[in-house]
Amino acid sequence: MKKVILIVLLLIVLMVVSVGVWAYFAFLYTKPLNKAELAELTPDWSVVTHGNWSPWFTKPDGTTEWNPAASFNAWLATVPEEDKAWPILMDVQYGGSELLSDREVGKFPEATEDWQRMVEMCETDESKRAIERLKEAFQRPVMGAGLYDGSFTITRGRNLKIIQMRDPVEFAAMEKNGVEDIEFVPDENPNLNLLSVGLSSLGHQRMIVNVFRTYGIIELERGNVDEFVELMVLSMDSARFTEEFPTLLSQLVAIGTEAHGIKTINWALEHHPELFTDAHLRTLDQLIARHQHRTFLWQGEAIGFHDSIRRTVDDKGALKMTGMRTLQGGGGSFDIPTNLLDAELHPSAQRLLYAYNRMLLQVQAESSIPLLISGPSAMQILESEKKNLNSRGALFLDILSPAIDRSSERFRMLQQDALDLRLTIAAHRHALRHGQLPESNEAIDEDLLPD
Repeated sequence: MKKVILIVLLLIVLMVVSVGVWAYFAFLYTKPLNKAELAELTPDWSVVTHGNWSPWFTKPDGTTEWNPAASFNAWLATVPEEDKAWPILMDVQYGGSELLSDREVGKFPEATEDWQRMVEMCETDESKRAIERLKEAFQRPVMGAGLYDGSFTITRGRNLKIIQMRDPVEFAAMEKNGVEDIEFVPDENPNLNLLSVGLSSLGHQRMIVNVFRTYGIIELERGNVDEFVELMVLSMDSARFTEEFPTLLSQLVAIGTEAHGIKTINWALEHHPELFTDAHLRTLDQLIARHQHRTFLWQGEAIGFHDSIRRTVDDKGALKMTGMRTLQGGGGSFDIPTNLLDAELHPSAQRLLYAYNRMLLQVQAESSIPLLISGPSAMQILESEKKNLNSRGALFLDILSPAIDRSSERFRMLQQDALDLRLTIAAHRHALRHGQLPESNEAIDEDLLPD
């Protein structure tokens, strides 16, 4: 009898051990990176930081910590004020110009009262001064907006409005222009998580591009082609501002800025082709050529993902369940990130970073035309990498991967639209040279065709 009991107990122990082993490999085990994979774990950050800053910040005592926001802001502090567009944009924004708040700005002309009102608004001295200042801002090499925890907080009560600013430049502009009940509150977070950064400059950039479109079209219809071309150049070339901190959102704004210009130039050539000289068309062709081959810079989005993962690991660099809950809640209570090097992180974090890097790298490959994919798509990589991750890591990928899904299509569309517009410009230059539009693209003089 005792022998039977011992056998039963042994079987129970074996079953418990087996279940434990199964649970470990099903929920906790992550396949470690091999030597080749480990060598690819850390992206070349200089591709997107241009050597100006780094995710690693050097503190006054000479030690380094993972702190991308502080590193970016420290670099920005070294840029001369006269090179920054942001102070001008904020001054114009809070200076009361109606152009920057009208919902109709950016639309194409229609025989409506709204369009006539836009024309009249653009004729005011105030609007003309605002346009000149915005043109000056867009000629500067750097946007110059720092990274802070949001822009401001507004509390309203009975006759009470409290605005607490985080951005010192925006605060200075509001104070200068008489905005009441404002208080400057420095960003007290010593290591700001990138999910909470308020990239307010992107919205201002889009708004000003809309203003330039409206003002440029009005000037074009008055016969002022030089002004139209100048505004198109300033608008499209302002896409460079988004490269200062090139998250996926920033890069999508860059695409939108360039697509905005392409659409406007197409409209102008359709409705007023007779106004353009060959010099105008050549300038526009060179402009489009500068933006024709934009592709996704995967390292820019990787900075944000690496930052998030570093805030969801324990002191040994392993993923924590509390980190998962924080991520699902929007990242508002992320911890201070680990300063372990990538090679020192636990396999659960390393494999997750490696998988996401692979996905982003494939999005970059898919973002160019012609579409040359030698391997699986980004979403197929997502599915294949899950088998190498524990359940926690797989959930991280599921939560974050939709942010990059189909982004590559936007880049390819821009490239195709740019090529189509360059062919249209070449056809119009051909017509100026020969007196009529070519019957086909093959008939366009070879020296006018895009490279």
